[in-house]
Amino acid sequence: MSACVQDPKHTVKDLVEGRGPWLNLESDRSIKIQADLQLEKSTKILYLDIGNAGSAMIGVEVGRSAWPITRPYVTLIPTVTFMTRSEVMAGQNRSSVRMFNKGQLQS
Repeated sequence: MSACVQDPKHTVKDLVEGRGPWLNLESDRSIKIQADLQLEKSTKILYLDIGNAGSAMIGVEVGRSAWPITRPYVTLIPTVTFMTRSEVMAGQNRSSVRMFNKGQLQS
């Protein structure tokens, strides 16, 4: 499990273990943040609920640890918009949840 610069009170480990959200540092203004999660065994993903805390767009890609490093991840959820440009500029609608079911996940 690895992540970019993250808030020490809201780590990617907390997210995986169901203890709370994963957030980057409030002072970090990166255009892109990323977390790599490795599950203990092969797992079928049937749905994902993604809570937003100020991100304009979110995408989800998956892969297998057995794949060669040169093989790219596969898109599970294409980039989706959580906030419009005007909402980002105004600081509006920073918290929302999108639920993606089996029919919305790409395989």
